[in-house]
Amino acid sequence: MSKLQAVGFLALSLAAPGEIVVWKASGSLDEGNGVLLREDLPAGTPLTIRVTYDDAAIPQNRVNLPFPGRFEDDFRTNIKLGIILTVGNFEWQGFVESASPDAPTTFHTFTFNYPGAEVIDLTIDTSDNGTFPKFPFRIAEEPARFELSLRGTNNTFLGSGISPSGIELSALSTANGLISNGDGNELSFTLEPSSFEIFLEKDEVLPPVAPMVSSSVSEDSISLSWLSDIRFRYRIEGTSDLSAAQWTELETRNGTSTPITRSYPFANTFRFYRVVAIQR
Repeated sequence: MSKLQAVGFLALSLAAPGEIVVWKASGSLDEGNGVLLREDLPAGTPLTIRVTYDDAAIPQNRVNLPFPGRFEDDFRTNIKLGIILTVGNFEWQGFVESASPDAPTTFHTFTFNYPGAEVIDLTIDTSDNGTFPKFPFRIAEEPARFELSLRGTNNTFLGSGISPSGIELSALSTANGLISNGDGNELSFTLEPSSFEIFLEKDEVLPPVAPMVSSSVSEDSISLSWLSDIRFRYRIEGTSDLSAAQWTELETRNGTSTPITRSYPFANTFRFYRVVAIQR
């Protein structure tokens, strides 16, 4: 099988909204304290991070204080901010769909119309509608929290909005983060500015992942359903002979990051179906 496709197999016995933006970067751990300090996670351990958010999110607060020329944008509603941090065999995940209007902030930018180090601060916190589907070493204490701060060299770092075209990575000077859980349990890390990539999720090039296919049968047809990924296309194929060298292509659909359901009549005589994920 080609490296560029993956198959979800089933045997039968008889966009408007904004774009999801992706940041990827690598770095290393600085230090740890409390329950998050582990012998298998020493300072210097390599790590990777993936950040996603919706670039159509509207800033909730725009201020021009404490002096003219400094702007603070606080993106909270429908930001869909997600962070995945991978360190060795451990993975932390945090996500916030929409944050509350109170502190802590979620996606906060500081821009200037004069020379100055512009900043992006990202925070996912349980006290601000954040959720953590994966959080190693988590204990009963809260809040659990992700923090990430990016600082530019000057006022060319951030343009208008938070789309990929509005962020000039060549002006990124430092990137630091922190994971915390309860009182005194922290891991801090540093990201290498030159490692940062930024692009739209739909343009991300990944090996296709086979979908999990479910089915339902009516009197005269079968329906196949799977959760699609906008980064892939899906080729639906059928055969009545598993030993056949070739399967018959029924159709190809673009992924939408939503469920897809397709129905086929029994009159086509196929007994076996599969959904093949291919690069878009």
